Amino acid sequence: MKALTRFAIKHRWWMIVGWIAAIALIQVLSSSAGGAKYKDDFKMPGTESQAAADLLTKANLAQQSNPTGTLVLHTKDRVLTSEPDDFVSKAKAAVCDVEEAHISTITTPWGSVACTPADGQGSPAPRPDLISPDKTTALVELVYNEPKPADTTPKVVYDHLKDLRSDTLQIEFTGDSFDSVDASTSALSPQVLGFIAAFIVLAIVFRTFVGTH
Repeated sequence: MKALTRFAIKHRWWMIVGWIAAIALIQVLSSSAGGAKYKDDFKMPGTESQAAADLLTKANLAQQSNPTGTLVLHTKDRVLTSEPDDFVSKAKAAVCDVEEAHISTITTPWGSVACTPADGQGSPAPRPDLISPDKTTALVELVYNEPKPADTTPKVVYDHLKDLRSDTLQIEFTGDSFDSVDASTSALSPQVLGFIAAFIVLAIVFRTFVGTH
């Protein structure tokens, strides 16, 4: 053990380089093996759950279980009992014709639209219950047309709907699908920060900044 310690201290720079190379190699191998990427398989032939899913699909109701995103609308100078600035038609024009947005329905307190209406299924009804008691805040629900949208899809939706903000209408994006999509990102990736942290720890352990000779 003493011999290993002496070797590590004597060749401390090589040890640091070696550890950083090992961390980088582990990251590369993890990414090539799939990393955190995985596939969701909702097909379970012969089960009651699959039978229920097939029934929902046959009844054109399968999209009701798809992921959703929520817009929070707020205004200070008016009440939202009436539609602000033709919001429904503007929201429909913003995302319904954008294939990359993958939006199925837009449900608002003043009127809702089905971007991809199924046969025999009308447009969703208005939801006045989505207005707060003080009438200054309202919720708008977006439903995607697929059970597992791509990671980039919420950003596409955000980019097309953020322009509906105005001096009198504040719009915030919330829900799992919009998690951090409106937040500023760090200039350094987590991997780079990890390498820097590892370098600092190794430098302190081997005292390379103090005893370099």
